[in-house]
Amino acid sequence: MRAKAGGTASVVSGVGLVVAVVGTFLPWLRSGTTYRDSHQTVGVLRRFGLVEGTPVEYLLPGWPLLVPLAAVSLLLHLAGSRRTGAALGVVFSLLAGTAGTFASVQGFTSAGLITVTALGPVTTALGAVVVLVGSLGALVVPRMTFPRQQEK
Repeated sequence: MRAKAGGTASVVSGVGLVVAVVGTFLPWLRSGTTYRDSHQTVGVLRRFGLVEGTPVEYLLPGWPLLVPLAAVSLLLHLAGSRRTGAALGVVFSLLAGTAGTFASVQGFTSAGLITVTALGPVTTALGAVVVLVGSLGALVVPRMTFPRQQEK
């Protein structure tokens, strides 16, 4: 009997996808006494024109597609199409991880009316790192098998 190495990588990637998606729904921004998740934050950034003229302006409309992208990647892993699921996982991790990291390095302070909170961006970035590790593992060792030791 043989154990597949790609299966473990798929589990790691799946856990990272769940953590990262949950992170997108945790607080990312505080304005006054209201906390906003990443999806609401995208609306605030667009409404106030805070990203006009920057490359981020063109990426914001795609942010809501991260959740379906994560779902498709997870379903592909579960269906046994590990390489395709892993490839989508890499794309997801690069997008979500970049946004989470960017928001994280903006600094967390309680001063001011509008501030970045740590919980959402950090959770998303950490989940994205786990997705990237799992996805790269599934891409690198999908066909490797390891023989199990026989019981005496």
